[in-house]
Amino acid sequence: NPDLDINFKKEKYVELKDDNEKFKYILLLICKKLGRVIPQVFDGITDYTDILIPDNLLNDTGFITKIINEVPENNYNQVEIIGWLYQYYNQTEKDRVISAKKAYKKNEIPYATQLFTPDWIVKYMVENSLGRYWIEHNGDGALYPSDNLYPSNNLYPSSSITSNWKYFIKDNTENKEDKLNPTEITFIDPCCGSGHILVYAFEVFYQIYFKSGFNKNDIPELILKNNLYGLDIDDRAGQLSILSVLLKAREYDKNIFNKEVVKNLNIMSIQESNTISEISIDNITTNNIKEQAKYLIDNFRNAKEIGSLLILENYDYLELEKIINEDMTIFGIELKEKLIPIIKIAEILSKKYDIVVTNPPYLNNGVMNNKIKNYINSNYKVARSDLFSCFVIRNQCFCKNNGYLGFMTPSVWMFISTYEDFRKKIVNEMSITSFIQLEYSALEEATVPICAFTLINSHKSNIGIFFKLTDFVGGMKIQKSKYIEALNNENTNYKFKCDLRNVTVLDGSPLSYWLTENACKVYQNCSMIKDYYTTRAGMITGNNNRFLRLWYEISNKKFNNTSHSRDEARESLAKWFPYSKGGEYRKWYGNNEYVVDWENDGNYMRNFKDSSGKIPAHAFNLEYIFKTNITWSSISSSKFSARYTEFGFLYDASGSFINVEESKKYYILGLLCSKITLFYLEAINPTLNFQKGNIGSLPLKIVDNNKIDDLVKINIVISKDDWDSFETSWDFKGHPLIKNMT
Repeated sequence: NPDLDINFKKEKYVELKDDNEKFKYILLLICKKLGRVIPQVFDGITDYTDILIPDNLLNDTGFITKIINEVPENNYNQVEIIGWLYQYYNQTEKDRVISAKKAYKKNEIPYATQLFTPDWIVKYMVENSLGRYWIEHNGDGALYPSDNLYPSNNLYPSSSITSNWKYFIKDNTENKEDKLNPTEITFIDPCCGSGHILVYAFEVFYQIYFKSGFNKNDIPELILKNNLYGLDIDDRAGQLSILSVLLKAREYDKNIFNKEVVKNLNIMSIQESNTISEISIDNITTNNIKEQAKYLIDNFRNAKEIGSLLILENYDYLELEKIINEDMTIFGIELKEKLIPIIKIAEILSKKYDIVVTNPPYLNNGVMNNKIKNYINSNYKVARSDLFSCFVIRNQCFCKNNGYLGFMTPSVWMFISTYEDFRKKIVNEMSITSFIQLEYSALEEATVPICAFTLINSHKSNIGIFFKLTDFVGGMKIQKSKYIEALNNENTNYKFKCDLRNVTVLDGSPLSYWLTENACKVYQNCSMIKDYYTTRAGMITGNNNRFLRLWYEISNKKFNNTSHSRDEARESLAKWFPYSKGGEYRKWYGNNEYVVDWENDGNYMRNFKDSSGKIPAHAFNLEYIFKTNITWSSISSSKFSARYTEFGFLYDASGSFINVEESKKYYILGLLCSKITLFYLEAINPTLNFQKGNIGSLPLKIVDNNKIDDLVKINIVISKDDWDSFETSWDFKGHPLIKNMT
């Protein structure tokens, strides 16, 4: 690259025999030169080659081979590949800290939470936040003509700006009267990682500037100076983000490295004040300015644990900066080096932005350390279950009123009760403009199902466009193609225009956007099961290996399955009793395989202490055991299924149950085994984990109908006969084929 003017010595290069060493030599020269140009990334002194070029890079199993096989050829020349590289380098540490299954230390948080965002999801989020924000204010007119507008073979020759945006949703956009000046639009990614989102935002900003008539030679510098902001807790990720954005800028301006803006970007990694001594601010004599310095030092201690979740007052630090820059003592030098960067970070954290887009870290509170837990409990209580939900709330604070937000997050918040208040906050305070629910395992690198969505930071509309891609298995390529298909075809049955006021009538306010208005009205006009009956989770033995057996593992003489009450069970002197423990998908009757040690009314289990001296067994439901009930498998590998249990059973947490009076028992079982229940369960909780609260929230309209009762009884008999026809049943008498032969 001629502009870098690298001092390459051919003689030294020839002496190196190993390809890896030659590669490292060239890279070291480049890094040293770049250190003078972008010191935020390369300091010009450190040898970065061991970090950037691992020993196996050129081997058959190395990264080069990996990307040849996995990265589409047309992506090799894109700066986004830096993110792929960084995720690859971190994978070993990521696997280590996640497998440890314990609270993460500060230096482990980046490894555990970094996840590269797929390119099409990045484009979807940016186009439908920044792009939509621009279009609603300034329209979708023609781009100014140019023979060489963009660097790659006139990449954007079209007549309108949105036709360049492959993932833009034109539905539901509004026309605003106030026009925008591109230089005034601010965009932040507060968890910017290697800069993938910022790079594409640069691309869209370039189109916006050019459409507005700006000179193309001025645009890259204007974008870097006015529009893009980024933060991350990981220093290396922050450096790579800067590098990625600058490489993107250089595609449009070959002279960008020589401009002053390069050294003053608004993209930084969050720094800490841990090493700033208290006496270093003693030279500041103005009390309120000294208080500002102390405020920053106090709030930025261990700030890498809190990251962009850090909430700060919006102070003017100009006087503090002036005092520090004029202080030529050793303390002034320390503050210049350590506090000046923190001041800039504080200014970024306390600003408000037009557009906020991010793929936040995913970290549930079970593996958060105490500092993070305490901070989010104090500041993000409604979202404290996971870092990703905390960032949704934090980004709402980052965003100006009527500004746009974009996210890629786990989709667990859509349905489960833990996030009910969080859902209500989103629906009541913001407006979901678009939403993509991805198939469960679409993102290989994530262990949770993912969704992506955009919001307006004001409650102006309840109408959103939703894409339900959960039925399309095959990874991100299939998900992307189905999304594009739905954009271009109004007749697809997995694109929905939903009024969220309808679905919020469901108990728990799940985000069941695919429900029709009629289905919501039916639910609204019915009672719920919990209005009549109490659903219950069964007991926890505290030690299944000690207290549970399969029925054929015990002596028949110690087994009793005819007790109608606790007294009868106690008087029988039996040790083992039937135990409903869920099991595979099966309707009406069956899955009776386990027995539980309930000798002497469970005295042993109810008083057994573990190694810590605690009694782990609990939730015995003593008033309901040994009675006939309706049970279901709380966890299923298939669909929901309910069954009738005869008297004589106890119940496990995996075999939750509902006690219904005899006259309505068959009616309720019929309802639970119907398609109506499957339909509404998918809306209330479309997972394979059916909690007692989900069943209690099902709609119920009780009518007297003997025909339903009769049909249910017949189904129970058929299912029982089927269960008892195999030796897995303790009531097995003989195989039906043999019976018929005799």
